Amino acid sequence: MSQVLKLSDRIQFLPVIYGNGSFAREISQQLLSLPCDCLAVALPPEFQQTVEDGIKILPTISLSCQVEKDGGMNYVPIDPSQPLIMGLRIAMQEGISRHFIDLSTEDYVKRSSDFPDSFALNKVPYEKFISTLLLTQKRPKDKSQHTKRIRWMAYQLHQLEMEYSNVIFICSIMDWPWVKEAYDERLKISPPKRSEELPTLYGVKKKERITDTILKLVSLDKQANSYARSLSGGMKRRLLIAKALVHQPPIIFLDEPTAGVDVELRKNLWENVK
Repeated sequence: MSQVLKLSDRIQFLPVIYGNGSFAREISQQLLSLPCDCLAVALPPEFQQTVEDGIKILPTISLSCQVEKDGGMNYVPIDPSQPLIMGLRIAMQEGISRHFIDLSTEDYVKRSSDFPDSFALNKVPYEKFISTLLLTQKRPKDKSQHTKRIRWMAYQLHQLEMEYSNVIFICSIMDWPWVKEAYDERLKISPPKRSEELPTLYGVKKKERITDTILKLVSLDKQANSYARSLSGGMKRRLLIAKALVHQPPIIFLDEPTAGVDVELRKNLWENVK
């Protein structure tokens, strides 16, 4: 592993793009090949119980949701295509200690960034791909919530390396360079302010699942046991519709859902959706 991803002799970074299946596959390969007695993740500690409960019921997809002070919702999708969830899933299977080390906040400030297509990971080594993204990352503003979170996670990593020999830390690419800086400089930290609401696990109850009905509706019943990656382009479009119908929503917003679907199936989909 490249030295650029080493935080210390005991800590290794695995920066990721959240919600990205290519990075989930990379995390699986890295975790199973690197020595690790502790996995640290960039999530607040109050999410650990519900997130790990959700992982135990995979492949059923669920959400760990927390109501924020302003009435908004902070949530973690428990989906194996999420790199962080993939890492936790492997750590649980391998009996590796897990620590959620992000800063607890009353209201989480969301961030966004544009990243290149991660399909390049099929051809470009992981270390080279993420290293090219360093120049695109903007420094967080001083005294912002992002800065407070960065410093808190750096402080937590200092604590973990006193207890473990091989710590792997999965975090967003947007956090990676700044956590390293805060770790090296031992910058001042702010104490966490936990929300009064603890996260709750949401999913579709077993007795309410209509998986077979939905797959038949989108003509994927014969592919029920197939991997999504083995499906054709049109089948993947239909799979997206099926995923949107899993929790039987009263209203569903569709943006050209039948693009790439043949005429007969398109007609059948619209009749069933109506």
